[in-house]
Amino acid sequence: MIKMQPFLGQKTSSRRKRINAVLLWILIPTLLWSLLTLEQRSLYQPDRTSYNDPGIALSHSPLKQKIQNIYFQTRDGIKINGWYVSPQSGKSTIVFAHGNGGNQGDRLDVLSAFTERGYGFLSFDYQGYGSSEGTASEAGLYKDMEAASLYLDAQGIPIQRQIAMGESLGSGVVVDVATRIPYQAVILYASFTSTPSVASALRDKNGWGWLSFLPLNVIMQQHFDSLSKMQRVTSPVLIIHGDHDEMMPLSMPKALFARALNRHKKLLIIPGAGHNSVFQMGQSRILQTLDSFLSELTQKTTSRLPE
Repeated sequence: MIKMQPFLGQKTSSRRKRINAVLLWILIPTLLWSLLTLEQRSLYQPDRTSYNDPGIALSHSPLKQKIQNIYFQTRDGIKINGWYVSPQSGKSTIVFAHGNGGNQGDRLDVLSAFTERGYGFLSFDYQGYGSSEGTASEAGLYKDMEAASLYLDAQGIPIQRQIAMGESLGSGVVVDVATRIPYQAVILYASFTSTPSVASALRDKNGWGWLSFLPLNVIMQQHFDSLSKMQRVTSPVLIIHGDHDEMMPLSMPKALFARALNRHKKLLIIPGAGHNSVFQMGQSRILQTLDSFLSELTQKTTSRLPE
């Protein structure tokens, strides 16, 4: 019996398939690792700051005598650095979760604006930011915010007198924590629905439609999915956004506003403001709106009390 030998072309084709399979086993994990590294670096940018050490910013500030430099711990023992200014009589205290770039030293103008109006203010740096220990992660940031609120509660500022305020990435932190902690009110500015949604919006805006095959919800590990959580936030909500936000389209805060179940809610649009200028351009309106927002809330609460 004559044994048939495979054609040379068949040998080459089989070898090529094996090589392609090996390449796929190498390239796919490498691509995923690269994407996850890019996600981490894009999402958390503690070095994008004027002061790597926020203490230097504090030492140059006219508020340095007014601000207490404090430390508190998360429930898993990570030491977090914060700045605290106590409230004037009858005023609430802001618990502030900042955005993804820089540290609390880059937000002294926000602290100054609220404290000049009599509000208490607690800012803090996330894990891996400023003088805080640890490494930033979605779960870690939630723990940082919870620890800040519990610190205030231990200092005699109960949750019912705390206003959780989140800037950009911090808005996602605030929404998550507010599903478990019933704050007096929640303020979100330059907010977004989820990080995969932001990535998708930026992809389309920058003409990267050819990347639309990537399943961002699957690939991205950190979602900050505020849209799905918003209906579990029981606190009154004030949402502030610039109509020229180049990062988060106006449809995002509108979607969050629609999902908010508390009847005491307000959406404030700052004309001409971009993503990083919404507070600076809208500062006066934001503070006035917050004052009236809380005043209306107090009146509603009082009117419901039995005579």
